Amino acid sequence: MKRTVLFAALCVALGVQAAEMRVFKQPNFTGDSITLNGEMRDLGGRGFQDQVSSLVVRSGRWQVCTQPDFGGDCVTLERGEYPSLDSRLMHRIESARVVAEPVAQAQRPRWAVGGSVELYTRPGFEGRTARIYRNEQYVAQAGLDRPVRSIIVNDGSWQVCSGEEYQGFCRVLEPGEYADLGRLSGRVGSIRRVG
Repeated sequence: MKRTVLFAALCVALGVQAAEMRVFKQPNFTGDSITLNGEMRDLGGRGFQDQVSSLVVRSGRWQVCTQPDFGGDCVTLERGEYPSLDSRLMHRIESARVVAEPVAQAQRPRWAVGGSVELYTRPGFEGRTARIYRNEQYVAQAGLDRPVRSIIVNDGSWQVCSGEEYQGFCRVLEPGEYADLGRLSGRVGSIRRVG
């Protein structure tokens, strides 16, 4: 018990915040509910198969999918309240996972170059994702098994190139959201911090 209290106090002191989402069986945050703090491969096992009607993303960015094991149609949800889900998700969510956790400065890796970028395999910040903290000469080795089609630059300026080792067509992205990469969509080969 003392260790649990000590760990919780340490997390608060360091500014650590876990990702959290609460899902409800009825619209307007009513009915049975469960709180998710991490990957949930099959909501049916918790009695929520084709049941989710509303939800609250308290922290982090979450991907929800219409099939177990993150299959089917997937949508990425930002922090906020969703009192009624649209037709793509209403009574269809089967799995959920965190795609971007809140990152406190204390959590940032020591070798980070001073910023971070989130890469997504589908336009509109959907699909598989990887968070990049340092220069990557070969994006294919960054943990994604599909081409990059959208990017979120959390901080810093990053040069994105169509070829490996910063070759080919390059573009500098400032902090912001890039739901469609245009000429670079599906062709990102390398990325590095600049400026």
